[in-house]
Amino acid sequence: MGILLFLFTAAVYDWRYRRIPGWLYAAGGGDAVLWRIACRWAEEKIWWAEMAGKFMNGTAADLSFGEICGGVGIGVFLLLISRKSGGAVGSGDGMAFIITGLYFGLWRNLCLLWISLTLCSLWGAGLMVIRRTRWNQVKGKEMPFLPFVFPVGVWLTVI
Repeated sequence: MGILLFLFTAAVYDWRYRRIPGWLYAAGGGDAVLWRIACRWAEEKIWWAEMAGKFMNGTAADLSFGEICGGVGIGVFLLLISRKSGGAVGSGDGMAFIITGLYFGLWRNLCLLWISLTLCSLWGAGLMVIRRTRWNQVKGKEMPFLPFVFPVGVWLTVI
């Protein structure tokens, strides 16, 4: 699926360069919009919807417009936090969650954010323990977030 390719590529760029190129957002967003159009078209074509429903496992195809807007709203909220915090939360994370919101909708995108934040926090705490550093020594250090989003995105796509 396109979302997994987007999340994987974004995670690699975030890990290596701490930046995600604009073309990746354009490709991921374009794919998400085409996915939504295909899902709406499939609802009109009953025979295709039954086949696609079995393949899609009902995860993304049956979302209402409000659920999709709610999922996108999570990304917009992260963008606002990024602006207000002066970049403490990366704007790339917000853009990525806008795209995942188009795929997953409100509740799955909220689960994606929550579980990814938990994994990232556990990783950061583990690094502090292993390196025996204190909070004031790591305060202000950057840590990529999208590498923690990818495995959760895979899990949400499979279930």
